[in-house]
Formats: sequence, structure tokens, C-alpha cells
Amino acid sequence: MSYILVLASVRGLFHDWQVSPRKITTVVSTTINTRHLLLFWLSLLLGHGVQGQTADVRAYAGLPEVAQFRLSPDGTWLAAKMATDGKQALVTRSVSGDGDHGVIRLSDYLISNFVWANNQRLVLTIRGSVAAPGGLWHLNRLASATRYGEEVRGFKMNPNSWGIYRQNPYLVTILPHEPDYVLAALNDGQKWNAPDISKVNIVTGHQTRYLRNRHAITNWLADHNGHVGLGMGFSVLPNRKRGTLLATYLRNEDKKLIPLQKQDYFDHDLLMPVRFHPSKANILLVANAALAEAYADDIDPVLFEYDLPTQTLQGRHVDPMLAKIRQLAGKELGNLHVTIESKALNVPRYVVAASSDTVPPRYYLYDDRQPGFHLLGRAYPGLEGLQHSQMQRVQYTARDGLQIPAYLTRPLHTEQPPPLVVYPHGGPWSRDRWGFDNYVQFLASRGYAVFQPQFRGSTGLGPGHEAAGYGEWGKAIQDDITDGVEWLVNSGQVDAGRICIFGASFGGYAAAMGAAKTPDLYRCAVSVNGVLDLKRLWNSARRMLYEQANRKVWNSRKEAEATSPYHLIPGIKAPMLIIAGTKDTVVPYKDHSRRFYKKLHKQVPGTEYLELENGEHWRTNAAHELEKMQALEAFLARHLGTAAR
Repeated sequence: MSYILVLASVRGLFHDWQVSPRKITTVVSTTINTRHLLLFWLSLLLGHGVQGQTADVRAYAGLPEVAQFRLSPDGTWLAAKMATDGKQALVTRSVSGDGDHGVIRLSDYLISNFVWANNQRLVLTIRGSVAAPGGLWHLNRLASATRYGEEVRGFKMNPNSWGIYRQNPYLVTILPHEPDYVLAALNDGQKWNAPDISKVNIVTGHQTRYLRNRHAITNWLADHNGHVGLGMGFSVLPNRKRGTLLATYLRNEDKKLIPLQKQDYFDHDLLMPVRFHPSKANILLVANAALAEAYADDIDPVLFEYDLPTQTLQGRHVDPMLAKIRQLAGKELGNLHVTIESKALNVPRYVVAASSDTVPPRYYLYDDRQPGFHLLGRAYPGLEGLQHSQMQRVQYTARDGLQIPAYLTRPLHTEQPPPLVVYPHGGPWSRDRWGFDNYVQFLASRGYAVFQPQFRGSTGLGPGHEAAGYGEWGKAIQDDITDGVEWLVNSGQVDAGRICIFGASFGGYAAAMGAAKTPDLYRCAVSVNGVLDLKRLWNSARRMLYEQANRKVWNSRKEAEATSPYHLIPGIKAPMLIIAGTKDTVVPYKDHSRRFYKKLHKQVPGTEYLELENGEHWRTNAAHELEKMQALEAFLARHLGTAAR
């Protein structure tokens, strides 16, 4: 027997939405055909790519057909996200593949994360959007359900005195010794962004306060036994231009919070707690900005062990089981990068992910009692067997002498310098990493070289590199991108007359700024959900977020107009493709993309606009991904041509 949970309107889970409270509606459970579900799993195992052929755009554009595997505590059940009917659903099945299966799908809301609370029930993080002051906002809620999608229980939330609910509640920890309970940060009360911890019965939904927040803690961390041992709180420093203070508190045996560290968030010697050691109660894993520079790794996140009693760093954390699995995988799976995706709580059973820059992720079951890797699924089965382009690590020098790392992916089988697509990442406080990227490989398969500069402000490359980008939107950050393109041109690696810049979110901003600031460098530009008017962003309700925690890293209000693509439209020569989603809760499409297009298309012939109804800021809809990629392919072909003139 298998179940599919369909919520036509998840008002039962979201009855506490800010602005427009909603009522509970009926939950409908229906049976799905087990044979069809098994055939779906089988298709993920086998794949259907063809060696040496160029895949259709649909093979690249879809959502990963499987992702985010999670093992139940006893290791007998699996849960994973699967793309079904163009959207991701949560699918559960037994590890053996026999017996029951379940599918949990929400028609109007998305399951962004999930955790097995015990062997029977999961806790879900569900995202929706509401109209609120300042535009559309996304809100998360927590709920629990059985592995079949039955007995859905929303976690109750309370507003503050202004009727405002917490935007991002989160699961603090499951309780291994009390499997029907979890600890969650749910309620702000009168302390915005400083939640108490609630103990929630995931079967009945009953809640009690577990820990009162007396230190304005924003994030709580628990150890592997479910003990809440650490809290972190942020506050704006008196000199707001400096940044934000991060205060870390240790919860001792008397359940009292004692200061562990109080440090400016932007200082190099900040210790940033990430999680507790999986087996040692007295060791905390921390990411340290200064040490991360010495151990820069574009594949594995860098973590360090920190001894709580002596309050000293112990060096880089090495997971012995991961090392063992990688050694065995090298013999059986070949030259793929392997990570642990999930681990059962009570048995040595793991889900591992294996991929490379040219091979999409594959997921395997590994049991240390019976070594061997058993294929569970492939993220992009339609691309299996195809030959893809290698992602090369390169480095160049910016005009002020700063060394900028980057990635260059060249198309296969090209003798002449190829046309170039510059692909700056979002953020800008993030980074690209070496590995498989469906957009990069799609563009390379169409004959374009793809350039991904890790411009100043990018994270994970040391504190100096990140700090150099503070307040440099459209200025030094943009110059870094320009300098990288000119380095490629001057060294004869790309066709100087056929260059386009393409990006999403901040990358969309960088694409538009490139067209405005260096109009003779690019033949075209593509902005997806781009921030296109910093002045309007500053004047929106979202300014509260930027003026506080991120004050130091943002451009000043005085510079907003001078560094906004919208106000620089008179200098743009190249046609642009502008893509936006109508449910973008990060960058309001009417204030940015639509308004930008209405002004630009009157000036620049060939400018195009694609508006995705109900489209989000993130890649969550396969139909939208296909529309975007098809529009991108056609636009680039019109303005850059193919690899051969």
C-alpha cells in the first residue's frame, strides 16, 4: 500500500501566516500505483544518456530527478526529493525496495528540507509566500507527517504584539532518547529574531517551552544526544559601520549560558560554530576565517575541531569514516568525489554522493557491515553517458594586484577561440565550487566557453578576499569581472567579438552592470531575477535587513543610484534578456526586472523579457527551468552564434 498526500491549500499548516491568517482545510490521501513508483526508481538507476551525443535542452534544464537522501534512524527507510510532474516531491521507501512507499507533495507550497524524527515520522520545513509590507515575503513553517504522508501536524506559532510571526523557524534537534519529541525554535514573542526553544510532540502537536531565551540568541546548536549546548546571537555594534557582534554562549551542566566568545562578525579571528562533533561531547566543529585561508578548498568545506574545556583549536577535522569510504569508492566507483549524504543514527549505514565536474551526482547506499556501493539513483539520468567539459581552475591578476581565482570550462572539440559566456555567481557573499553544474555544462555543450570569476567579496577564499568586496557592488567587484574577461581576450583564449555575460540574483546585477559599465565589451547580457535598482532596494522595507547585520558589506545609500543598472541604462548598447519570477520574494520583479525592461527596450533593439508566472527566486520548477534555458539558448545563438562562425 502506498500513499500520496495532496494539499490543495496548506492552510492547516500555515494558519499563522503573517498578514493573512488562514484556516485548516482537508488533507486528502490517495493511493498511487506502486508499480509506477518502482518503475520511476528504476529509471533513475539505469539512466538513458547516449555516449558522444549532445543532449536535448530538457536533459539539462529539469530539476535533479533525485536529491537530498535521508536515512531513518534505524537505517531501514529512505526519504529523498524526487522530481515528479515537474515539481519536487518527498518520496519514502524501504531500503530493501520491497514493501511500502510513500509520496508527500504539496500543491501550493514547497518542502525545502526534511529530517527523520524517528523511524515512523519526519519533520518537514515547508516554504510559502505571502503579501506583506514591502512586497512579497517567503515564510517557512514546520510540520510532521508519517512516512506515508498521513497524520500531518503543523507546529503552532505565536505572533508578537504587532501580529508578526517568525519568518524562519527551524528544527534545533531530534531527541534520540525521546523519539516522539523534537526541539524547535518557533516563537519570537516580543523579542524579534530571538526565539525560545519549544519541545514539541510530533504525534499530537502539543508544545511546552523547553528553554527561555535570555541572551537574544538567534541560533541554537545541540550535540548528538539532543543536548542544547550552544547559542549564538547577533547584535549591531555602536559604530554601525563596523559591522555586527557575534556572541557565542556555552550551556554548561547547570543549564546556564556562559560567554564563550564575543567578536565582531567581520574580524579575522572569529570562531563560527557549525555543529558539535558527532561522537565527542566536548569537541565543537568550527569554521575559522583566518585558518580557512590556509586550508582553502573548493570541494570540501573546511572545519576545525575546538576543545571546549581548554578553549583551544585542535586542527582540521578529519572524518575517519569518510576517509575509509573514499578509499573504497576509489576502487569501485572510479575517479569521483565522494561525500556522505546521510547516516543512520543506530547502524553504520550511509548514503554517499559521488560526482565530478563532468559527472552528475549519483547516490549509493553503503553499509560498513557489508562493504559495497549499491546505486540508489542519479540526479540527471538523461545526461548519463555523455561526454562533458572539464572545469579548469585558473587565476588572474586584477588591476590593483589582487589575485582572483576562477573557473574556465572550454567546449569540447573546438580549434578556434570559442565565444564566451561570463557567469558570475550570486550573493555576492558566496562562491562557485568545482563540480558538476548543469548550466555550465549546458552552455559548454552548445559551444561556449564558460568563465566563473571568484571576484572579491566571494566567500571561502580567506577573510582578506571577502573583505575586499565590502561596499564594492558595481565598483571593484565589477572591475574584477572585467579584468578576468580582458585577460582571456588578451591571451587569445576566447573570441573577443562574441562575449555575453549571464547571471542570476547578484549575478543578474553584475550582468546588467557589465552591459552598462563596459558597453563595448559585451555583445549581449542576461539577467535572471537580478537586483537592478539599488536605490529602490534601499528605500524598500527590506532596508532594515541591510542596514543592520549587513551594513558594512553594502554600498552606501549615497552610492545607490550611481551603482544601479536602472539609472545607467543610457550607457547600455548590448541587447539584454531579462527573466523574472512573479513570486520572487528576494528581488521584487516589478521594482527591478519589469521596470528595467520597460525602460531599456525602448533604447536597445533586441532586448527581450520573460516573466515566469509564480516563478520563485530559486530553481524549484522544472517547467520554468526549461523556459529559462530555452530562452537563454535562443538568445545566445542570435547574438553570439555557434562555436563555428
